[in-house]
Amino acid sequence: MVLSMLAALILASTPAKPVANIPPPLTHGVFIDKGACPGEACALSGKLQWTRPVPVYDRPTPKARKIGSLRANEWADVVEREFHFAPLRGVVVEPNSQANELAKGDVVYIIGYQGEGWLELWRSGQRLGWAESDIEPGLAEIAWDPVSQNRPEPVMWIKIKRAKGTTGWVNDLTGVRCAGMIRDDGCPPLP
Repeated sequence: MVLSMLAALILASTPAKPVANIPPPLTHGVFIDKGACPGEACALSGKLQWTRPVPVYDRPTPKARKIGSLRANEWADVVEREFHFAPLRGVVVEPNSQANELAKGDVVYIIGYQGEGWLELWRSGQRLGWAESDIEPGLAEIAWDPVSQNRPEPVMWIKIKRAKGTTGWVNDLTGVRCAGMIRDDGCPPLP
């Protein structure tokens, strides 16, 4: 037991070695993070209420077919979540305090948000958090590729189940109630 704890401590303090570049899997140019809930205090689960009408689609893609609309003030249960994000590629210039996770020359990709300025990085299948130095000083220095003008905007898709049992996907979270950890009056408790 003592030897395994010692080995774990040594491994934790050992600098990472560069790994082969294995980009995140993409579908139509975006990384699909199933079950994601990006952002601080995200609680896109349980019952949500839309305060204005929004379209409901048959699937979570840009070419989805509209199959209906939620009415203003309609409640629906969240069944699934998918965050669609076009990754941004970068190369680690200096790992700094993340030397046990990243090595100089590693290719990394931003694949989503963690909240409060933190981003989700992909390093050849490994996920880790990272933030710019103005948010968290001392993290890895990364040189990012230029952002394409044709880069698709991030989209949060939520599969919902309506009161009558029908399901569909929505991607409009404008005016949604009960979507955070801090609940409004009248919001059902989180599951």
